[in-house]
Amino acid sequence: MKRVLETVCSFLNTAGGTLVVGIEDQTRAVLGLDDVEKHVCSSGEHQSTYGAAVKYATYAMEDRHAAVLAAIDELERPNTADIQLQTGVSTRSLGRDLRRLREEGVIEFVGAPQTGFYRRT
Repeated sequence: MKRVLETVCSFLNTAGGTLVVGIEDQTRAVLGLDDVEKHVCSSGEHQSTYGAAVKYATYAMEDRHAAVLAAIDELERPNTADIQLQTGVSTRSLGRDLRRLREEGVIEFVGAPQTGFYRRT
């Protein structure tokens, strides 16, 4: 847990980006965090030492949702097929996950149905 907190602190003191905790870097396997409360939900803003405002939010979510968000963050203009290839989530489950993440305001779909893509809000 100490290593995770050190990483978060380091991240807040940089120019920002996306930090996904509980996912193995190489395989993208969902590892989770045993010591963290399951139902954490907070948000806020931190002023980093470099003057950049870093917005943060933590969500209680299923492991699969974390993998979907990691794919959206990593891929350039990802559509449903791209996310499915990256995560290995079935078409039906991915549809439910994307719908729920949109309803919760975590992601949005930009563009026309055939050519659009997903991104974080």
